[in-house]
Amino acid sequence: MGFHGDLSGSAEYQLQLSFFNYRLGAEKEFALKPLHKLAVGLKKEFNYQPYQSTKENIFATKIAQPEFAYDATPKIGLNFNASYIFDQNKIRYELFGSFSQTWLMNSTYKNQVDYNGRANHVALVGLNVYY
Repeated sequence: MGFHGDLSGSAEYQLQLSFFNYRLGAEKEFALKPLHKLAVGLKKEFNYQPYQSTKENIFATKIAQPEFAYDATPKIGLNFNASYIFDQNKIRYELFGSFSQTWLMNSTYKNQVDYNGRANHVALVGLNVYY
């Protein structure tokens, strides 16, 4: 949201959406045995950021503008995650994995680059250690 005004006694409010992101998800933990849990979750995400352009040069046309176009394109995604959690000697270990798909909602990015139209896929596996 932006504000624009002057000092003459009148003010003009200009509402502008600069960023919107929403996530909706659920996660359930299952106790496998004392101090050992399995967590499974599902998330949905929507992301919007207005398009911005830059000056014309090789960096701008080949890297910055396509990057801005991707960031500015509304996206919707689905994420599945699972983790195995256990505590040992006051340290918590979390072995996790996730898989996500992201779809572009309009052609802002598609018009900037040669885009195949398929969803982006990301798979992650990792270990978190909390002490």
